[in-house]
Amino acid sequence: MKNYYVGNFSSWIDNKWIEYLNNYNGDLLPKNIKDVSDEKNIRDKKYRLTFQNWDKDRVSCIAFSDHNFPFKFSMPLNLKETVIDWNFIKLKSGMMIPLKTPEDEDLVNIKSLKRYKMFLQNYEFGHIFMVNGELITDYKLGDMFKYDDTEDWNGTVNITNNPYLFFDIITE
Repeated sequence: MKNYYVGNFSSWIDNKWIEYLNNYNGDLLPKNIKDVSDEKNIRDKKYRLTFQNWDKDRVSCIAFSDHNFPFKFSMPLNLKETVIDWNFIKLKSGMMIPLKTPEDEDLVNIKSLKRYKMFLQNYEFGHIFMVNGELITDYKLGDMFKYDDTEDWNGTVNITNNPYLFFDIITE
């Protein structure tokens, strides 16, 4: 598997962000997905394709991005790639991001696709992140992982009573 640990960026995380994520809701997905969206908007397209077969009345995850996250920041590491999307994600109890590949999100045409996931809390049993059948566990606040194979299946689930918070970056 092409999944590897990048480093710990806990000093990048602002406690105000965590407080905001825990106390407010962003985009409720798939409920808030636009049926008709700008095909050039990678985020709209990615959301629509990821959740295309899901019940639109159900909330699977809560996403925060540039239009609903009130804090300014720079990326946590010096990326040589171009950032094409980023989200802070909150999964309440029972929420998930479905198992998918970049093909499901129509991102396979991005030859140098890379995904980064940073955890905004220490690992808790029941906070599940899986890439190609391998569970990522025992991470610490600020640990970042990168997985960059366009065939990588990945999904995230919260089966605890506590929110699950993380930061996702997609680059090309």
